[in-house]
Amino acid sequence: MLRTRTEALRHIWRVNRCLTYHNQEKFSAVSVSQHNFGCLSKHNQDSLTKHNLAKFHSGSVVSMGGRVSQPSPAIHQFINEEVSKNCVTIFSKTSCGFCKRTKRLLDQLEVPYKSIELNCRDDGPLIQQELQVMTGSSTVPSVFVNGQYIGGSDDTNRLQKEGKLLPLVRQCMP
Repeated sequence: MLRTRTEALRHIWRVNRCLTYHNQEKFSAVSVSQHNFGCLSKHNQDSLTKHNLAKFHSGSVVSMGGRVSQPSPAIHQFINEEVSKNCVTIFSKTSCGFCKRTKRLLDQLEVPYKSIELNCRDDGPLIQQELQVMTGSSTVPSVFVNGQYIGGSDDTNRLQKEGKLLPLVRQCMP
């Protein structure tokens, strides 16, 4: 948890920016959670105050009023739809080295995938919380192949080394 404005700004500076990824001109700091700091422009990062930062506690979004948000059935449905309509789906964060490693592996294997960057979405923390309920893992990446959760980065690399990843992918490729 961030204690001061200075710590918040340091955190912002370290997190990979999503703003360019989304090609957005402006992003409102008021609605941004800790996991979304990387999506702010430099101007908005500098103008942040401790009063408009959402806080996190145990993976649940805590608003400034102290209410805890819980994943909705719509979040569960969103995850299921993404997993079912894509042969390979990765729930990821732009600043995560393990996520980058997994995507690099899939790129090298020329496996098409859909990457959902949780730190670039307002509902990212809720999606990650629901993924933990569904998979038992609270970390990213969360990799699904052919509708089946296969694990994270280490699991994906292990399946590749064992020669099992591409056969799984081929089951759902046209």
